[in-house]
Amino acid sequence: GGAAPGRKALDVFRERVVRDVSNSVPKRTSLRDEIASSARSHADFLQEAQDVRVIERIQAMLMGYDSVATGEEAAQPAFEQEEEQEQEQEQEQEQEQQQQQQKEQEQEQEEEVE
Repeated sequence: GGAAPGRKALDVFRERVVRDVSNSVPKRTSLRDEIASSARSHADFLQEAQDVRVIERIQAMLMGYDSVATGEEAAQPAFEQEEEQEQEQEQEQEQEQQQQQQKEQEQEQEEEVE
């Protein structure tokens, strides 16, 4: 009886440990969707109209944020791609240097033999 409501109230603050491993990249959800889902799952704690208005106000503030976050995410892959190209160039340069050093060593060995 009395322990159940208390446990339910504590569950709001718990994060469940999920051990499932997906075989694909999880779909990104917006913060607005996460808040709406959380509000639905804990609806029995939203007893006053003020509680609902606070959530609605937060949702309204986040409306512009979602489109800004999407723009930032679009710029991220371009930066990562540029970084990857720089790393590839560095690797190629290192390989060229190693090949050059190897040729020089071979030439020195040939000169010693003569």
